[in-house]
Amino acid sequence: MTYNDAFNRRITRNELIEQVGLSTDNYWGFFELTDEQFNNIISRGKINESIIID
Repeated sequence: MTYNDAFNRRITRNELIEQVGLSTDNYWGFFELTDEQFNNIISRGKINESIIID
C-alpha cells in the first residue's frame, strides 16, 4: 500500500542529483532509492515523518 503526501518544500531535480546523489542515468519515472536517499528526500521535503511506516 502506498500513500502520497505533498512536500512542504519544493525539491529541484538539480538538488536531487547533486545533494541526494540520484543518478542522471535513471529513468525518472521509476527507480529504486536507497534508505539513505529516501530519508534524505523526506527530510528535505519537510514531510511529517509520522506518516512513514517502515
